[in-house]
Amino acid sequence: KLGTIGLQHFFHANGIDESNVREKYIPKSTSFSNSQILPRDYHKQREIELVIKEMAENLAIRLRKGGKLASNLSLYAGAASTSEYSSIKISRNIEATQNTKELQELAISLFREKYQGGAIRQIGISGNQLSDSSVKQLSLFESVEENQTNKKQELL
Repeated sequence: KLGTIGLQHFFHANGIDESNVREKYIPKSTSFSNSQILPRDYHKQREIELVIKEMAENLAIRLRKGGKLASNLSLYAGAASTSEYSSIKISRNIEATQNTKELQELAISLFREKYQGGAIRQIGISGNQLSDSSVKQLSLFESVEENQTNKKQELL
């Protein structure tokens, strides 16, 4: 009597799921991200940057554990309800990395680029466009010794 939508509501209300579980789900893209709602409004830029550095460090750890390199870094800083400024959303393509110091510096520079003042209550950071860390882009303009030196420095 109720048609297709009625049938869907009946199945949903009675806990009947006819999904085909044999079909493997393949995500279109993957990313590592970290976000949090801060326990209070942060007004000082130095304190906000400290939280961003900690979150970038956590992101770098997760990238290394997953054996991935991020080619895009996104940052979100949500304004507090008492703030007269709007939230910050910024994303930037970067050279593929999982280095903690590089990610921290990039995240801070993205934040400083858009931050105009005001209280911040939410912060999120995301590493997107992931690739395997075993895959490395080689340059014709660098010698083998330079590549090995750069690889050793990245591990530090």
